[in-house]
Amino acid sequence: MRRAALLLAGAAGLGCLLAANQPWVVQGSQTLSGVQATGGAAQAVALAGVTGALLAGWLRGWGSRLVAALTTGVFLLGCFVPAADVIHSLAPDSDVTWGTWWPPVFRGAAGLGALAGLAAALLRPGTRTGRTGVDRRLDDWQALDAGLDPTEGVGSGGDRPGGPEWDDAGHADKEPG
Repeated sequence: MRRAALLLAGAAGLGCLLAANQPWVVQGSQTLSGVQATGGAAQAVALAGVTGALLAGWLRGWGSRLVAALTTGVFLLGCFVPAADVIHSLAPDSDVTWGTWWPPVFRGAAGLGALAGLAAALLRPGTRTGRTGVDRRLDDWQALDAGLDPTEGVGSGGDRPGGPEWDDAGHADKEPG
């Protein structure tokens, strides 16, 4: 569940990045993208959100939760990035200024990213039940590092390949030849 939340946060960050690079304001014959209209703040929010989601997925434990919480804060700030109405108030005497539908898309993606980041910060990582083959091989290497023989006591009834011909008892009566 936590992985899904992190994936959703990363996808929301990519959605913010897409929306930030689209035209947000049309002022006469000039078009401003979200990056230009916000002074780069929209792009910074998007890149920080994607990076935070990736980093939270890579880290483990409290570090992952901390980064997910910070990513939530970044996405929340993205919900308040100025849009076309602020640009129009800065230049009221200019030609007709109108906004496109990309600023609300950006804010929606930022809000979704904030919810997903919050879920990733609050949810515990999934626990695995049972042992995988990778875990067993890792245990064998750790046993070798400790100076133990990980195959000791494993014979025909064991979980490793080999039959009775590999048993120590089966070779005791044979002379090396």
